[in-house]
Amino acid sequence: MAAGIYQIRNTLDGKIYVGQSYRMGRHTLESRAKMSIVQKGHNVSEETRAKLSIARKGRKASDDTRTKISNAGKGRVVSAETRAKISAANKRRGGKIGDI
Repeated sequence: MAAGIYQIRNTLDGKIYVGQSYRMGRHTLESRAKMSIVQKGHNVSEETRAKLSIARKGRKASDDTRTKISNAGKGRVVSAETRAKISAANKRRGGKIGDI
């Protein structure tokens, strides 16, 4: 669909709806830098975090999604420094990577 103003007619009652669309593309590096600056220091309150947590409870990723996530990480080379950080984080949690 080209960008611009459009109208849609409801076939049931004949009502006409008018809308506007914009051709969406990738953000320029300049726009991305501006958006990054705006978000710096933006912290979400504990109340909001709790609400988001409740909203996500019980949702399970589909097998297709789980496969895509798994494939995305395969073959990734992790530096020794990063491996040490992951190891320290897992020790603080008291578990192993396979226990998750």
